[in-house]
Amino acid sequence: MTKSETYTINADQVRTAWKMLETLSDEYALSPREQSFLLHAVNIVALHHSLSCNEVRWKGMDQRLRIFCEGRLVGIEEDAPHPLVLHPSVTEEEADASFSMVEQLLDHHEIPEHERAGLYSALPCLGLHALQDRYIEWNVVPPFKGLIGKSEKRKKK
Repeated sequence: MTKSETYTINADQVRTAWKMLETLSDEYALSPREQSFLLHAVNIVALHHSLSCNEVRWKGMDQRLRIFCEGRLVGIEEDAPHPLVLHPSVTEEEADASFSMVEQLLDHHEIPEHERAGLYSALPCLGLHALQDRYIEWNVVPPFKGLIGKSEKRKKK
């Protein structure tokens, strides 16, 4: 990557991620509220990992964000008063707490491990896609090769 290029998650990967989430939500009766919670909590873990591995760079100020989904839209609430928030200095403890809550919800719905793997790919794809450009910038090709299509490389504006 040159200084004039950045990587992005592409539209095909986002479409595939939505299909995976919708299929699993229907199959295991995940409510819209639970889908939103999973999207947010899994992305706390994904952001912590991506920042600590230097896969992404946080842009701008130290916002406290909550991401949520409404239908097929991912929204971002800034300055969120929520106890679990996305921010550029997510700690290991926050990521672990989020992961534990996600696992409890998935256990409650008796979602098997192979299906969880799909959620652990789809949810970060959707959340980090919503954050890219405004809040984060990819330093590497986003790790969503399994979600059809290649990550895009484009010129910085």
